[in-house]
Amino acid sequence: MAKDDRASETPEQARQRAIAGVKGVFERCSRCRRRLNISRPACWLGPTPPPRTRSRPPAGAAGRPPPAQHHIIVSLLSTWCDGSTDAPQKNHRWTRMADHIGYDGFDNKVFREVVVVDAAAGAALEQQRQSPDTAFPPPPSAVASSVTSLYIDPCYRNLNNVVHGGAFSLIFDLLTTIALGAVEEPDHWAIFGGVSRTLNVSYLKALPLGVTVHVHAHVYGIGKTMAFIQGWMTSEDGKTVYATCEHHKAFVPSMKQRIKYDLPAEFRNKDGLDKKREAKL
Repeated sequence: MAKDDRASETPEQARQRAIAGVKGVFERCSRCRRRLNISRPACWLGPTPPPRTRSRPPAGAAGRPPPAQHHIIVSLLSTWCDGSTDAPQKNHRWTRMADHIGYDGFDNKVFREVVVVDAAAGAALEQQRQSPDTAFPPPPSAVASSVTSLYIDPCYRNLNNVVHGGAFSLIFDLLTTIALGAVEEPDHWAIFGGVSRTLNVSYLKALPLGVTVHVHAHVYGIGKTMAFIQGWMTSEDGKTVYATCEHHKAFVPSMKQRIKYDLPAEFRNKDGLDKKREAKL
């Protein structure tokens, strides 16, 4: 598409072009003027921010419901855009925190390599381009959703040279939690989205090594103390489902020392973290 044609296209046309290429298209937020990736809506683009609410969006409502915060900050994986790349964003928040405390746990590799393709309140935009012959179910009326992409490294293998069942559970546990970030608030389901209560995984097909998978997560229920998420692990084209899961989470308040990793320090005051709260961190 020529540069002149892009200048005349509507925001919806730009969004659809971004989805088709799984790349980013940037617009400036009308409130803070920051560049944001509209292929994964991370900011309320209206003239005023929406009211803060925890209510479930109405089923079948047209369009995407406004986020509970001015900027959606996906739990564990940051969705703010620094304008340095048009590719889907890597995990900035986890990298900052892990590097700061010298963390090298077994989940470190997943969070460092995963890419957020889409995460928002309601059904994910990525699911709208699934063809009718794909194995993945049609977009539901979900409270929140996310689509993440992960390369399957040989380190996840078992003796049969396919992905170990425990690796499925690890990936589902971490990546389905990301969907909660689209409806998080500073004092509710923030940062790490609580703790897991149950995680039921159904293994459908052996997952080979050296491929890239998409993990789709739908939050079907979220309250003051409990949340319910369903997840699917599929091939990139969505035609093969390798495993599904049901993930129940219990709310636990975020540790204060983790809150400071929400955003880089230069963005905090612009995104609602007042000076008094910042001084306590």
